[in-house]
Amino acid sequence: MSSGTPNNVPRPSAESVHAWPYDRAACAALNSYIERRAEDENVALVGAHLDFRGADLRGLELHRADFTEATLEGVSFVDCMINHADFTESSIVGAKFVNVEMIGADLFRVSGEGASFVDAWLSGTEAEFADLRSADFRNAFLGGVSFVKSDLTGADLRGAKAEHTLFTNCKIADLRLTGLSGTVVGPSLVGSDTELADELLQNWFHERGADITVAPIHPS
Repeated sequence: MSSGTPNNVPRPSAESVHAWPYDRAACAALNSYIERRAEDENVALVGAHLDFRGADLRGLELHRADFTEATLEGVSFVDCMINHADFTESSIVGAKFVNVEMIGADLFRVSGEGASFVDAWLSGTEAEFADLRSADFRNAFLGGVSFVKSDLTGADLRGAKAEHTLFTNCKIADLRLTGLSGTVVGPSLVGSDTELADELLQNWFHERGADITVAPIHPS
């Protein structure tokens, strides 16, 4: 997924929603967004505090959408463009963000166990204090992503690309790391009582099949 919005991306319509949420309020918010978006391309979806379970939103353009404290468990965002969307304190457990363009999004304090970000472009996304246990980040671009004080225990990062990705005070035990490459910043918690930084953390990644350079905490 490349950055930027293609000029030929169609505006969303009711027919482009593959499955609507079960909840009436969420349906109304989504329908209102679609109707207003037809007239104004700068309109954003307002879905804060709503329950979008049951929705299949694949392929929609949802830049700057507000999903603050929303319930998004199992929702499909496959192939969506959701740059600068706000998912603060939302529940994205089991949600599918496969092949999304998700630049500069806010995943602060999300509950996201088992969420899938396969092939996602997550440049600059803030995912601090997040529960992302067993999340799937295979082949994702993680440049500038902040996982500060998040829980990535058991996550799958095989084939992902890191660029100054912040794993500072992040729980990273039991990660699947073969093919992960790039640069990260620690220190990180590799066990309940084990924190590693600098060369020790870099060796930990290498031993698990990752081609990772750990940037020093206090560069000279």
